[in-house]
Amino acid sequence: MKKLLVVSLILATLTQLAVAEDFSMDAEQLAVVLLKNTISNLEMSNKFMDILDNSGSDAVYQNFWGVIYGTLVVMAANNEVTTAILDEVSNSQKLSSKVGEAINTLGENSTVVFGDVNGTKGLSLVLRKEAEILQNGSYPYSENETVSQAYARVVANFTYESVDFIVKLFSKIDEAFI
Repeated sequence: MKKLLVVSLILATLTQLAVAEDFSMDAEQLAVVLLKNTISNLEMSNKFMDILDNSGSDAVYQNFWGVIYGTLVVMAANNEVTTAILDEVSNSQKLSSKVGEAINTLGENSTVVFGDVNGTKGLSLVLRKEAEILQNGSYPYSENETVSQAYARVVANFTYESVDFIVKLFSKIDEAFI
Protein backbone atom coordinates (compact mmCIF):
# COMPACT_ATOMS: atom_id res chain seq x y z
CA MET A 1 0.00 0.00 0.00
CA LYS A 2 2.90 2.35 0.80
CA LYS A 3 4.41 1.69 -2.64
CA LEU A 4 1.13 2.57 -4.32
CA LEU A 5 0.93 5.82 -2.35
CA VAL A 6 4.52 6.74 -3.24
CA VAL A 7 3.97 5.96 -6.92
CA SER A 8 0.75 8.00 -6.89
CA LEU A 9 2.55 10.97 -5.35
CA ILE A 10 5.38 10.75 -7.87
CA LEU A 11 2.92 10.57 -10.78
CA ALA A 12 0.94 13.49 -9.41
CA THR A 13 4.12 15.56 -9.07
CA LEU A 14 5.32 14.65 -12.56
CA THR A 15 1.91 15.48 -14.01
CA GLN A 16 2.04 18.92 -12.38
CA LEU A 17 5.55 19.48 -13.71
CA ALA A 18 4.52 18.41 -17.21
CA VAL A 19 1.57 20.78 -17.13
CA ALA A 20 3.62 23.63 -15.68
CA GLU A 21 6.04 23.92 -18.58
CA ASP A 22 6.10 22.50 -22.08
CA PHE A 23 9.28 20.80 -23.25
CA SER A 24 10.92 22.45 -26.21
CA MET A 25 14.33 22.43 -27.79
CA ASP A 26 16.02 23.25 -31.05
CA ALA A 27 15.25 20.66 -33.75
CA GLU A 28 18.93 20.63 -34.73
CA GLN A 29 19.89 19.52 -31.22
CA LEU A 30 17.45 16.64 -31.42
CA ALA A 31 18.72 15.70 -34.88
CA VAL A 32 22.35 15.67 -33.68
CA VAL A 33 21.42 13.45 -30.72
CA LEU A 34 19.52 11.06 -32.98
CA LEU A 35 22.42 10.88 -35.45
CA LYS A 36 24.92 10.29 -32.65
CA ASN A 37 22.67 7.52 -31.31
CA THR A 38 22.50 5.87 -34.74
CA ILE A 39 26.28 6.08 -35.09
CA SER A 40 26.75 4.55 -31.64
CA ASN A 41 24.33 1.72 -32.44
CA LEU A 42 26.20 0.91 -35.64
CA GLU A 43 29.51 1.03 -33.77
CA MET A 44 28.14 -1.43 -31.20
CA SER A 45 26.99 -3.77 -33.98
CA ASN A 46 30.44 -3.62 -35.56
CA LYS A 47 32.08 -4.36 -32.20
CA PHE A 48 29.74 -7.33 -31.66
CA MET A 49 30.81 -8.79 -35.00
CA ASP A 50 34.47 -8.25 -34.02
CA ILE A 51 33.80 -10.10 -30.76
CA LEU A 52 32.44 -13.08 -32.72
CA ASP A 53 35.60 -13.12 -34.85
CA ASN A 54 37.82 -12.87 -31.77
CA SER A 55 35.89 -15.40 -29.68
CA GLY A 56 38.48 -18.11 -30.28
CA SER A 57 35.77 -20.57 -31.25
CA ASP A 58 35.60 -22.14 -34.68
CA ALA A 59 32.02 -23.17 -33.97
CA VAL A 60 30.69 -19.71 -33.10
CA TYR A 61 29.09 -19.18 -36.52
CA GLN A 62 27.68 -22.70 -36.60
CA ASN A 63 26.25 -22.17 -33.11
CA PHE A 64 24.84 -18.81 -34.11
CA TRP A 65 22.35 -20.85 -36.14
CA GLY A 66 21.17 -22.21 -32.80
CA VAL A 67 20.61 -18.64 -31.62
CA ILE A 68 18.65 -17.92 -34.80
CA TYR A 69 16.62 -21.10 -34.29
CA GLY A 70 15.90 -20.17 -30.66
CA THR A 71 14.86 -16.68 -31.67
CA LEU A 72 12.46 -18.08 -34.25
CA VAL A 73 10.98 -20.48 -31.68
CA VAL A 74 10.36 -17.59 -29.27
CA MET A 75 8.91 -15.43 -32.05
CA ALA A 76 6.54 -18.24 -33.08
CA ALA A 77 5.33 -18.61 -29.47
CA ASN A 78 4.94 -14.84 -29.21
CA ASN A 79 2.89 -14.85 -32.41
CA GLU A 80 0.53 -17.36 -30.82
CA VAL A 81 0.12 -15.06 -27.80
CA THR A 82 -0.47 -12.05 -30.03
CA THR A 83 -2.95 -13.95 -32.19
CA ALA A 84 -4.93 -14.99 -29.09
CA ILE A 85 -5.12 -11.37 -27.95
CA LEU A 86 -6.10 -10.14 -31.41
CA ASP A 87 -8.85 -12.76 -31.48
CA GLU A 88 -10.17 -11.34 -28.19
CA VAL A 89 -10.02 -7.80 -29.58
CA SER A 90 -11.77 -8.78 -32.80
CA ASN A 91 -14.54 -10.54 -30.85
CA SER A 92 -15.32 -7.39 -28.86
CA GLN A 93 -17.04 -4.45 -30.51
CA LYS A 94 -15.87 -2.18 -27.67
CA LEU A 95 -12.21 -3.17 -28.09
CA SER A 96 -12.37 -3.12 -31.89
CA SER A 97 -13.83 0.38 -31.71
CA LYS A 98 -10.95 1.46 -29.47
CA VAL A 99 -8.45 0.28 -32.09
CA GLY A 100 -10.44 2.07 -34.79
CA GLU A 101 -10.45 5.25 -32.71
CA ALA A 102 -6.68 5.04 -32.35
CA ILE A 103 -6.16 4.67 -36.10
CA ASN A 104 -8.60 7.50 -36.81
CA THR A 105 -6.80 9.76 -34.32
CA LEU A 106 -3.43 9.00 -35.87
CA GLY A 107 -4.80 9.56 -39.37
CA GLU A 108 -6.43 12.84 -38.36
CA ASN A 109 -3.12 13.98 -36.86
CA SER A 110 -0.80 12.54 -39.49
CA THR A 111 0.75 15.91 -40.30
CA VAL A 112 1.42 16.54 -36.61
CA VAL A 113 3.08 13.14 -36.19
CA PHE A 114 4.68 12.42 -39.56
CA GLY A 115 5.05 15.96 -40.83
CA ASP A 116 4.64 17.57 -44.16
CA VAL A 117 6.41 17.43 -47.52
CA ASN A 118 8.48 20.51 -46.68
CA GLY A 119 9.78 19.01 -43.44
CA THR A 120 8.40 21.73 -41.19
CA LYS A 121 6.51 19.48 -38.74
CA GLY A 122 6.67 16.09 -37.04
CA LEU A 123 9.13 13.40 -38.01
CA SER A 124 9.80 14.98 -41.39
CA LEU A 125 11.18 18.05 -39.55
CA VAL A 126 13.60 15.89 -37.58
CA LEU A 127 14.69 13.99 -40.70
CA ARG A 128 15.15 17.25 -42.64
CA LYS A 129 17.33 18.57 -39.80
CA GLU A 130 19.36 15.34 -39.81
CA ALA A 131 19.95 15.74 -43.55
CA GLU A 132 20.98 19.39 -43.07
CA ILE A 133 23.42 18.42 -40.32
CA LEU A 134 24.97 15.70 -42.46
CA GLN A 135 25.20 18.01 -45.47
CA ASN A 136 26.69 20.81 -43.35
CA GLY A 137 29.50 18.53 -42.22
CA SER A 138 30.65 20.70 -39.33
CA TYR A 139 28.87 19.23 -36.31
CA PRO A 140 31.40 17.45 -34.06
CA TYR A 141 30.97 13.81 -33.13
CA SER A 142 34.29 13.45 -31.34
CA GLU A 143 37.54 15.40 -31.18
CA ASN A 144 38.66 13.87 -34.48
CA GLU A 145 35.44 13.49 -36.46
CA THR A 146 32.34 15.35 -37.50
CA VAL A 147 28.95 13.66 -37.33
CA SER A 148 29.02 13.26 -41.13
CA GLN A 149 32.47 11.64 -41.09
CA ALA A 150 31.56 9.32 -38.21
CA TYR A 151 28.31 8.28 -39.86
CA ALA A 152 30.08 7.57 -43.16
CA ARG A 153 32.77 5.57 -41.33
CA VAL A 154 30.33 3.39 -39.40
CA VAL A 155 28.08 2.78 -42.41
CA ALA A 156 31.07 1.63 -44.46
CA ASN A 157 32.36 -0.52 -41.59
CA PHE A 158 28.88 -1.90 -40.91
CA THR A 159 28.46 -2.85 -44.57
CA TYR A 160 31.81 -4.65 -44.58
CA GLU A 161 31.24 -6.34 -41.20
CA SER A 162 27.71 -7.41 -42.19
CA VAL A 163 28.82 -9.01 -45.43
CA ASP A 164 31.71 -10.73 -43.65
CA PHE A 165 29.30 -11.99 -40.97
CA ILE A 166 26.78 -13.28 -43.52
CA VAL A 167 29.47 -15.13 -45.49
CA LYS A 168 30.86 -16.76 -42.33
CA LEU A 169 27.38 -17.58 -41.01
CA PHE A 170 26.19 -19.20 -44.22
CA SER A 171 29.45 -21.09 -44.63
CA LYS A 172 28.44 -23.00 -41.46
CA ILE A 173 24.83 -23.77 -42.43
CA ASP A 174 25.72 -27.27 -43.66
CA GLU A 175 27.34 -28.09 -40.31
CA ALA A 176 24.44 -26.66 -38.31
CA PHE A 177 21.65 -28.44 -40.14
CA ILE A 178 22.67 -31.98 -40.99
